[in-house]
Amino acid sequence: MGFLATAVNIHFCAAQPNFKILEYKPHFHAPPWAVDPYVPVHGHRELRPHRPGWGVEIDEKALATEDHIHWEQKITRKPVGSLACP
Repeated sequence: MGFLATAVNIHFCAAQPNFKILEYKPHFHAPPWAVDPYVPVHGHRELRPHRPGWGVEIDEKALATEDHIHWEQKITRKPVGSLACP
């Protein structure tokens, strides 16, 4: 889903006693607001316990610009009222 979701999932999984592996979609291009995103180190991603929150620094000035892509998952409803996931 993105850099922030990956950071949240990394920390959530690290807190689980039965965690083994986290699959994620690799992000090849960092968004302009991600100052220091998580990147793989020797095939894995490391926690950042010395940083506050999820360990990701965000450039809030870059977020204030309007040059971003709005993404919204479309979920349609079937005629009977149930959800039709893509």
